[in-house]
Amino acid sequence: MTDILIIEDDKELGKLLGDFLQAEGFSFRHCTSGEAGLDFLGKEEVGLVLLDILLPGLDGLETCKKIRKEKNM
Repeated sequence: MTDILIIEDDKELGKLLGDFLQAEGFSFRHCTSGEAGLDFLGKEEVGLVLLDILLPGLDGLETCKKIRKEKNM
């Protein structure tokens, strides 16, 4: 199980967040779109999602709605 899923289109910010989380002992996965994040969640369990609201394509609010329909987190 991955501890945290980061859904952030800014690759540098996603890497920075991941570095901080990893330094604290968390495992993480970084996806750069809502679609990729949903695909990952369809295959893997995570404890927490850090979700950017202003994503290209499927924005963060719609991504959140879809996650909430499928997952209890």
